[in-house]
Amino acid sequence: MGTYPFWPCIITRDPLSGTFVKKKLYGRLERDVLHVTFFGDNGRRGWIVGTMLRKFLGQLEFEVARANFPSETKKKDPRLYAAFLISEKK
Repeated sequence: MGTYPFWPCIITRDPLSGTFVKKKLYGRLERDVLHVTFFGDNGRRGWIVGTMLRKFLGQLEFEVARANFPSETKKKDPRLYAAFLISEKK
């Protein structure tokens, strides 16, 4: 999932194995991966390394994180910065 933007999700059990965590090898390094279901993506699900997840602590914390986002990164990867934008509900 390395090149994908942040996307809201919830940790869920894998419907096939019934588990929500498993070990995966990355070269010689074994890491925990978590099963997630993505919001607003037609029920798409996948396995993600725990370090790639960010706990949602509310909109205020999210806005602070966005404000502190390095301007250098905004220029280099506008897709990543766009992931921090929240559209207003109509």
